[in-house]
This record gives sequence, structure tokens and C-alpha cells, in this order.
Amino acid sequence: MEKNSKEKLLECIGKVYEKAHLSKLETSFFEEVDAELIYLSDYFGISKIQSLIIALTFVKNYKGDSLDFRDLIKYFDCNPMVLLKYSDNFNELCDKRILDKKKSRHSINLTYSNDQFTINERVTNAVLNNEPMPTIELEGSNDVLSVFENIFNLVDDCGRNELNSRYVFNQTNKLIEANLHFPLIKKIADFKLEIEDTYFYCYLIWKTLTGKEKTDIGVTAENIFDRAIDRVNYIQEIMFEENELVIRKLIEVEEARFSNDSEVKLSEISLNLLEENGLKLFAKKKK
Repeated sequence: MEKNSKEKLLECIGKVYEKAHLSKLETSFFEEVDAELIYLSDYFGISKIQSLIIALTFVKNYKGDSLDFRDLIKYFDCNPMVLLKYSDNFNELCDKRILDKKKSRHSINLTYSNDQFTINERVTNAVLNNEPMPTIELEGSNDVLSVFENIFNLVDDCGRNELNSRYVFNQTNKLIEANLHFPLIKKIADFKLEIEDTYFYCYLIWKTLTGKEKTDIGVTAENIFDRAIDRVNYIQEIMFEENELVIRKLIEVEEARFSNDSEVKLSEISLNLLEENGLKLFAKKKK
């Protein structure tokens, strides 16, 4: 970066923010701030439209609030459909951990309507300290229990009003990769399961470790998949023993009249795997 990059970055962010007001996201706006967006893109290592998102989030955060879609629609004075064309960019910025996302509890339950965004503190620190854009990776956990807890809690990070399976699976993959120094996590990674199976398995492990021997398959699938069709397909795959977790005898199914009411639990193979890796399970009740 050139000398005084802090001042240049803040100048570009400020100009993009000011020019974006009531711009309706028209072509003329992008042409007017093209140089600034290019500069921001070069620094952050992202696209120009993502740099626009970062600029507005940056300013909004320093005004003391998070940024959401309603803010943007009002600020741009644009048709919501215009903004939704760029929605994937928000997901990409969250996947890169440049943006952090939380959920609000608005009454309208629509995709993206409850998302609230803030800039990752490491990014703002880099800008304000005149430092290069940091490489942001998930840090490894200090103990293996925290890994399973963090994976389990990904659903809560999304917020139950609007689950985002893509986010859950991407973050699960990153958490697994960041914690391969734990033999148990390395063993799970070596299974080379599909990411939804890896999450399901880790979810079930955490439930078991916290004293829940059996878990309702319907509730579990609902906590993982945001689309009903994906939930149904996944449940059917398990019930017909076509899922890798069942095929490899890592989980067992206790069937009920309706598949959604059936329960799943870790198999003896999986329970032994946990104990072999130093995880003490709750004692079984005597008959």
C-alpha cells in the first residue's frame, strides 16, 4: 500500500458512503466512485460491490449501529430487488470473516431481512493502525470439547428465525480444519464425509456429551437444514440406510411410526471412539 494508506482508505470509504446516498445503485453512481472502489478492493482483496458493502458497514458501525438490508434500501433509495441481486456478496464477506453477522428478531421472517452486519474488529484495527489487510482464519480451540460446542452453536449464531445452512456448513468445515491437531477431530476429518454429515455427526456428539443419549431426527434435521425439501431428503436417506453415517455404523436409528419422530444416537463404534480419545460419557443407568 502507498504511504498514508490509512488516510486514503478512510477518504475512499467516506466518499463512497456519501455518494451512495439516494443513488438508487444506478450505473452513474458506480462510475463516479469507480476509482475509490478499486482502491478499496485492492486493499481488502474483494470485489468492487463488496467494497461498497464494506464502506457502508464501516461508516454505519462507527455511527454506533449495525447495518441491515432495511438500512441499505432506505439509504440507497432503491427497489429491494436491486439490492437482492447482490445478496451473495454478503455471504461471501461473512465466509471470509470480513463481516460478522447477527440476527435481529423482526416480525417479518424473510431471507436476509433479519441480518445485521458489523465489520470484523481485526479489519477495522488494520485500517486504523495503517496495517495491511489481515489474513483472518478461525483460531484453533484449546480443548476438543470446545470444538464440538462451537460447531453445535453455529445454528444459534444464525438465529432460529432464519437458519442459513450454507453458513453453518462453511463454518463447520473451517472449524474442523483449524482443529486437526486433536486426534478425534483428525479422525472425523479422515472419514471424508459430506459436510452435512460431518455437521450432523458433530451435532450428535455434542448432544451425547451433554447427556442426551437419543435425539429426535426431525428436530435435528430442522436445526440443520433451512429448506424443507433438504430436511425431508436427509431424513429419508437416513431411514433407508443410504446415509454414510448409517452405512459406516457411526449412528443408529430407532424407528417410530413416522420418520420425523424417529430417534438417532451414536453407535457403539462412535461411543468407543469418544472414550478412546479421552471423552468420558455420562454413566448409563442400571436396569
